[in-house]
Amino acid sequence: MRTSIKRAVGAGYFGLLAVRNWLGVYYCRLQKWVLVVYVFATLSRFLVNVLYDGLPWSQTFPRLMAALGYWIAFIVLTTIAWVVVRGTTHLDLWVYYRVWLRLVVPRFRERELWTELINESYSEQRRKPCLIRREHLMKKGYWPSWVYAIVTILQERRVVQKVRCIEASKHWFLDVDLRDESLGIYNRQGKDFLRKRFQQERTSEEVARKSREFFELSLPSSLAGTTSAWDPGVVLPLR
Repeated sequence: MRTSIKRAVGAGYFGLLAVRNWLGVYYCRLQKWVLVVYVFATLSRFLVNVLYDGLPWSQTFPRLMAALGYWIAFIVLTTIAWVVVRGTTHLDLWVYYRVWLRLVVPRFRERELWTELINESYSEQRRKPCLIRREHLMKKGYWPSWVYAIVTILQERRVVQKVRCIEASKHWFLDVDLRDESLGIYNRQGKDFLRKRFQQERTSEEVARKSREFFELSLPSSLAGTTSAWDPGVVLPLR
């Protein structure tokens, strides 16, 4: 019985995560703010009705239920509208990249490296950036010449070589930490942009040296008597 309950809870939890990822982060943020406003307004009205107007609970409770019904109706309607608009027009991506990042952020918010990189990845030939947010990589219908979805690693010390003993045999692991890595590329133009962008800050010899060191680290043949173990994924160099 306990096993069945745990499985049901686990399936429900991962189902909610799948729905959250499908709807997107910004939808969840919108609903969070709506919930905060709803709770604040409802509690304020409840206190006014009870403490100031002196209404009995029998008259206040139906009003609370009506407010809850309005909130549920709002969630349903906005969810339907969000799914339709997002799935057919990609309006959320257009607003985010063309309005928010290009017009609002440079004027009213503090500059950050990742926003500057996205804005720099535009060109006269490209009306859309070739370096984008990680969570938008699989929007194949919106990005021109979509080929792949690759998360960029911009922070240092995110690739670690490990050798572990499992059942008396050595296994070689390449551990890639993608936490806090929020950008990615979807075609060759993104790779070319990153190579040119970061070669401006460092000499090409240094870039080549770091690239060689990384791929030497990635070769399990350098460790005799070990077995390689890979998570699904591909490493794409910038050289």
